[in-house]
Amino acid sequence: MSIDEVCFQSEAIEDYVLQDLFQIKKPHLLDLRVKLLLKEDIAISPYENKFVKTACVIANSDLDFSMCIVRHEQCPLTLLTDGCVSEHFTGRIWIKLANNTPKLLRLCSGTEVGYVLLNTFSLK
Repeated sequence: MSIDEVCFQSEAIEDYVLQDLFQIKKPHLLDLRVKLLLKEDIAISPYENKFVKTACVIANSDLDFSMCIVRHEQCPLTLLTDGCVSEHFTGRIWIKLANNTPKLLRLCSGTEVGYVLLNTFSLK
């Protein structure tokens, strides 16, 4: 059974605020990996690109980490929006996914599609 045939959750996925997930004393060179979960069910046609909502929200507070979006190892779609996130960004994280296969792929809300990598090492 492939990942496009499995529905991991049938209920709506709840939003989470990145800053609410941890209270850390920030040791030197700490890395945290927070899962990016799909907010809604999606279907992506063959060779189509689509922007999708994740359940991750960055609140309007001072987050003293550098942030980077990276792909999930098991996701059958290609992540086109990987890279650094501005330290001034607030709001919901949207990502762009590409289906580079000749078949329709369906993913349910709650499916892991990437990560936000947080670390204390920055150029500040």
